[in-house]
Amino acid sequence: MAWLIYGNSFHYSEKGLACMRMSSDTHQLWILMMMILGLGYVIMLMYLLVILMALIGGCVVLLCYRDSLMQVNELFDSPIIEKIPYIDAIKGLKKKSFSKVRKEHRTMDQCAICLGDYTEKDEVAELKCD
Repeated sequence: MAWLIYGNSFHYSEKGLACMRMSSDTHQLWILMMMILGLGYVIMLMYLLVILMALIGGCVVLLCYRDSLMQVNELFDSPIIEKIPYIDAIKGLKKKSFSKVRKEHRTMDQCAICLGDYTEKDEVAELKCD
């Protein structure tokens, strides 16, 4: 992108246009430079189209599968899910602040994933298992 901007600023400056008028050789070089700049614009446009298509495609996928992504609770009603061991431990988990967890259920003072200490404001979910 920077090269394209630099090329345009040089190509269309007074010195660049004067270079075109000097002789037939420099005129041909000026035309070649114009073609290279045009190729740069085409490549930049192709990149822009690819990014635009990816964004539109992602939005279409999100819109098409929005209902299935929102209905995670229906996943737990599947007969296959019922066969997973300890599935009852995570069904219906509700978040609550760490300060509302009973003292006898506070077996850990740190998060098992990030190893950070819990504060009273942190939201946690109590598991229904041993």
